[in-house]
Amino acid sequence: MAEALVSTLLELFASIAVREAEQEIRLVVGVDTEVRKLEGKLRIIQAVLDDAEKKQLKDKAVKLWLKKFKDTSYEMDDVLDEWNTALIKSEIEKNEENAENESIAKKRKVWSFFPSPSFLFRQVNKLVLRHDIAHKIKELSGNIDELFKERVGYGFDLSEGTVEVVRIKTTSLVDVSAIVGRDREEDALVRNLLGEGSEGERSPYVISLVGMGGIGKTSLAQLAYNNPQVQAHFEKTMWVCVSHPFNQCRVAKAILEDGGVSSNLNDLKTLLKEICYLIWGKKILLVLDDVWTEETTDWEPFKLALNYGAQGSKILVTTRNERVARMVDSASISNLSVLSEDDCWLIISKLAFVRKDEKQCEQLEELGRKLANKCKGLPLAAKTLGSLMQFKKGGMNDSEGCKLGELKNLNHLTGYLNICGLGNVMDVQEAENAELKKKVHLRHLDLWFYGGVEENIRVKNDELVLNALEPPPYLEILKIMGFKGIMYPNWIMSLTNLKSLLLNRCDNLEHFPSLWRLPFLESLEISNAYSVKKVGVEFLGIESNNKKDKGSTSSLGLFPNLKSLKFSGLEEWEEWHGMGGMREEEEECGVTIMPRLESLSILNCPKLKTLPNFLETTPLQELIMDAYQLFNFEHLPPLGKLPLLKTLKIKDADIVKKVGVEFLGIESNNKKDKGLTSSSLILFPNLKSLIFDSFGEWEEWDGIGSGGVTIMPRLESLSILNCPKLKALPNFLETTPLQDLRIDARISDWMTIATSTRLKELHLYLTGCINLEHLPPVGKLPFLEYLKVKNASFSTKDSLKKVGVEFLGIESNNNKKDEGSTSSSSSLVLFPNLKSLEFENLEEWEEWDGMGGTREEEEGGVTIMPRLQNLSIVRCPKLKLLPDFLCTIPLKNLKILECPILDDRCKRQTGEEWSKISHIPTIQIDFFFVQVDGRNQFTEGNSWMLTPGSEGHNLINVCYSFVLTL
Repeated sequence: MAEALVSTLLELFASIAVREAEQEIRLVVGVDTEVRKLEGKLRIIQAVLDDAEKKQLKDKAVKLWLKKFKDTSYEMDDVLDEWNTALIKSEIEKNEENAENESIAKKRKVWSFFPSPSFLFRQVNKLVLRHDIAHKIKELSGNIDELFKERVGYGFDLSEGTVEVVRIKTTSLVDVSAIVGRDREEDALVRNLLGEGSEGERSPYVISLVGMGGIGKTSLAQLAYNNPQVQAHFEKTMWVCVSHPFNQCRVAKAILEDGGVSSNLNDLKTLLKEICYLIWGKKILLVLDDVWTEETTDWEPFKLALNYGAQGSKILVTTRNERVARMVDSASISNLSVLSEDDCWLIISKLAFVRKDEKQCEQLEELGRKLANKCKGLPLAAKTLGSLMQFKKGGMNDSEGCKLGELKNLNHLTGYLNICGLGNVMDVQEAENAELKKKVHLRHLDLWFYGGVEENIRVKNDELVLNALEPPPYLEILKIMGFKGIMYPNWIMSLTNLKSLLLNRCDNLEHFPSLWRLPFLESLEISNAYSVKKVGVEFLGIESNNKKDKGSTSSLGLFPNLKSLKFSGLEEWEEWHGMGGMREEEEECGVTIMPRLESLSILNCPKLKTLPNFLETTPLQELIMDAYQLFNFEHLPPLGKLPLLKTLKIKDADIVKKVGVEFLGIESNNKKDKGLTSSSLILFPNLKSLIFDSFGEWEEWDGIGSGGVTIMPRLESLSILNCPKLKALPNFLETTPLQDLRIDARISDWMTIATSTRLKELHLYLTGCINLEHLPPVGKLPFLEYLKVKNASFSTKDSLKKVGVEFLGIESNNNKKDEGSTSSSSSLVLFPNLKSLEFENLEEWEEWDGMGGTREEEEGGVTIMPRLQNLSIVRCPKLKLLPDFLCTIPLKNLKILECPILDDRCKRQTGEEWSKISHIPTIQIDFFFVQVDGRNQFTEGNSWMLTPGSEGHNLINVCYSFVLTL
């Protein structure tokens, strides 16, 4: 009920705005701004009404709030209706006045310079009415403002259910001449529909057409549905556009209506009974077009009802998702392939050459064929581009190029629209003619302002063009790149469904727009804004750091749904201020800032000195910073205070020499935070992943030393890369639940940390290890499942020449076992849980020695890598031998790449090392599979070669994409 009221009010606002624009009538000064604010608050209130309606059943205060809101809404409805009626009346009077003037003009040759008394009387009436309505709107706006502030106190959840996405409904009607390239698919589908099958065949028999958006599933279904043989074969044929969201009653009604039965019922059970009666004993064909739901519970009632059709009944489903096809229990699934480039050109030419002479067609052909290539085989893209080319007169060298105004009639555009070259648009009227706001099915819009016009002209022109390109209100993703203006248009704040916003290369932008009021914004990225020096409270939507809006900030949520925030390339940015932001301050003034922020990235912002305090109150889980943020810090920031931080990555900090207790969030090694006893102090309480990369001068990492303090109690992954001067790790790491370690082998005590934890994955980097003679005893790690040994640099060689028994965790080949590890050889297991082993880029490595490793020795009590399944050796050019124990390991996959000596020695049957690896089912040497599932790929004529793209990396997976270059 309340939601319907808000929708009515917003529709009235829109209607009034149109009439005001047409008649050039405005309320008194300042009230228009008030109206815009009121609209924004109503939209945000609308977003929480669904939750409020539910909570009123249990909470009397919420029920009272809803009643007050409804009463105010009814009053607002009356006022707006009064204003709207006045505008309509004014429009009628204006038309009558024009007619009267025209009549007088015909009777006399000279116009009077003085208005008539009736005209003056009407103007006075208008002025009085405007002041009266303005006063009422201001009064009601105050009431709405109070309700707006109170809503936060009730903890309402934002709901996206207030706006239902409207999708284009399909029908069974089709223009057969407009469909090309589907002859084979049509024949196969018709044969499938006409096939009688056996008595035992499931009925109804479900056929699914699967393919990406725009590939032509609906068109193919229409062709088959309208085939005369198909129509004659079935006693009853029905077509239903299901679409999204799936509404069971709506679908049931649609089946009945297309079957010739109208129904006003809203009870699903009764509707399904009607369907049973409709199809009882009849051979039916039912097309369910554009099915999205994967929920079995949505489909199950229809499956039972449709069983009442006769044997041989068929259901044809079109969907983008193969999981849907499986959910409806399809007996036959056809995955539609893309069209050929020639077929796309044929579609384009049929549309583009309408009402054009032979010369114009020749001029357009080169452009048309290039566009056909860009269609990527999607017939819908070809149709759209063909429609656009109807308005183009010249060819590739046409000096006018494509014009924005040519988008005017393409209101059916769906999905994604990319407009390039907006910097070249000098006629703002062209941007207005595009009428983007009417493209209500657009969800993703990219605007590229790059162009060759001089920048001093671009500044104002870009602002005018962007202002004219207001998108539809349902837009979810917006990217603006290369914009030279100083100010962004106000329509950005009206995109209340926006989820993702990117602003890139906005060179002249000095202040960020107040984006806090976008209720569903989840991702915000601002990059390469070179003029921004300060991000202040204006970004949060309040006036200054010292003044909060009187009465307006209480119960105020700023960026209520923002989850990801990224700043990069802000080279002049120095300050980032919040409004205090400590939890006590937030509670005092009722302001909540970014209450759902999970990820923050700050990259290449060299002058930034501080972070706002309010970050401590956010549920931040991932923080990524680079060296530029550390130039102004003697120590790393006290990030241990972020209570929900899960991932932390800091890189390229070449000047940091010591990471001390300040990083943990305490003042010194001996002092803890005030008010916290040592027993209650937990630092980085939720951190799971920690990455330090490229700290060129880092020498010390100091812990806290004293007991009673818990540090990183949930740390699972630690990476320390390219830190050549760091010699040791802090002791507190021994108490962490570390499972994944990526470490520089030059750090002396990493093995102590590894043996103290339940390490499952280890990446050991040998970069710069010029004195390394052998690998550490990694075989001692009992829980290790994945091991990679790598030199990460192609320019710096390591010195490792031999991998011996030390690597397995024993002292020598003759000494056999570690003392204390077992009293007898019967229980010695080396690498007991290792499943995957990789060596990469070890250019000096020559020997890999085991400890004999024959089956007799294994029976003597030593077991090596009993669970190893995958072994990879890459770019080890001097390696000659593999260890004997390989023949005792249950390997499934072996990969050897760019190891020329080993390659030669592992030749099938003839190579010296072949006997050690012949038992492995799948062997890949260089880019060839020598053996797959134990079969010789060469002798059986099935040599498989890996080539780029062979794993389907270039598959298109888009709903629909349209690019316009200006």
